[in-house]
Amino acid sequence: TRPGTALDPESDTAAEGNLRESEVISPYWQNGENSLKPVRLLGYLFCKDDGRKSEQIQKLQQIQTILLGGDARYGLGKIRWVECKEVTCFFGCPVELNQADPVVQRSRVLAHVPANSVQLQGEYELLAGWDGRNLQSSTQLYWQPGAVSTEPLRWKILDDGYWEKTKQ
Repeated sequence: TRPGTALDPESDTAAEGNLRESEVISPYWQNGENSLKPVRLLGYLFCKDDGRKSEQIQKLQQIQTILLGGDARYGLGKIRWVECKEVTCFFGCPVELNQADPVVQRSRVLAHVPANSVQLQGEYELLAGWDGRNLQSSTQLYWQPGAVSTEPLRWKILDDGYWEKTKQ
């Protein structure tokens, strides 16, 4: 994390509450060894086969660089596309794509889940976020990624990345 603030050039001071932080992912990591290794990010894109899947994949493969986050204009969120391949599992779990939203079945959640929707074992977290250009006016309590249920549950993966327990 890198702290920063804008200074008023006339007084050489910052307005109260103007301190901000930028979080940066290091391009290298070290796993108890002396050599540095490049960091890689893995993501999934769920595509329904509506007869245009190969056309959509070809368009995706033309992307060379992706800018992530609000600090992208400073060069802190720039990643390079390395590979795009078709898979049938999502982090080791089969994924169902025959509904409006992708569905996975597992005990451990890999995303935030509304705390009032299901009983899990794990840690809570209050989240607030941006909705377009405005900060959401209220925070909500969520289970943190890594929370666990006593048995595998079916989870719907929503557009915003949150998970929701399915009704069935």
